Amino acid sequence: MNKPHIGVTLTIIYLALVAVSLAIYALVTQYVNDQNHCTIVGLLGWSATLFATIALLYTFNSWREQKSLEVIATEAKLIINELSKSSKITEDLFYSFMQDHLESYKSNKSILYNIVNNNIKFQLDTLNHLIYINNSKSDENLNKVIFQHNQSYYLFNAKLNNASENKDKLDFSDINKQIITAFGDHSDCNFRLRSYLANYALYKEYDH
Repeated sequence: MNKPHIGVTLTIIYLALVAVSLAIYALVTQYVNDQNHCTIVGLLGWSATLFATIALLYTFNSWREQKSLEVIATEAKLIINELSKSSKITEDLFYSFMQDHLESYKSNKSILYNIVNNNIKFQLDTLNHLIYINNSKSDENLNKVIFQHNQSYYLFNAKLNNASENKDKLDFSDINKQIITAFGDHSDCNFRLRSYLANYALYKEYDH
C-alpha cells in the first residue's frame, strides 16, 4: 500500500496541532479574560515547538525506513542475480545429462549445488532477517515460494542421482520423462522466485 508523502503527513500534523491549540484557547477564554491574546500566542508557540519535535522524529523514522528498503532491495537484486546463474547452470546440467556428457554433467552439478545450497540459501536467510526487522514479521508468501523452489531443486537433483546410479536397471524412456518434468518444474519455481523478489528489488511493498 502506498504511504502518503511526508510533506502531506507533516502538514496534517501541524494543522491538527493548531486546531488543538485553538480548541484549548476557546475553552480557556470561557473562564479567563485574555484581552492581550497572550494565551493564544503561548498556545501557538507551544504547538510550533511540539511540531518541530514531531517533524524531526517523523523525518528520522522516514529516512531510516527508506534506508532499510534500500538494503532489502540490494539484497534482493543479489539473489536474483544468483538465481539467474543457477537457472543457466540448471539448463546446462539438464542438457549435459541428456546428451551423456559426463564431465560437463559432473562440473555443472557441483556448481549448481554450491550456488543453491550456499550462496542462495545464505542470501535468502539474510533477506528474510532484514524483512523481519523492517516489518516486525516475516513474509509468509516469500517463504512459500522459497520452499517450492528448494523442493523442486531437491526433486530434480534426486531424479538425476537416481538415473546416474541405476543406468543399467532403469527404463530410460520413463526416467527421462521424469527428469524433463522435474527440470521444467524447477525452472518454473526459479522464475517465480525471481519474479517475487523483483517486487523487493523495485521497492514495491506487499500488503501483508
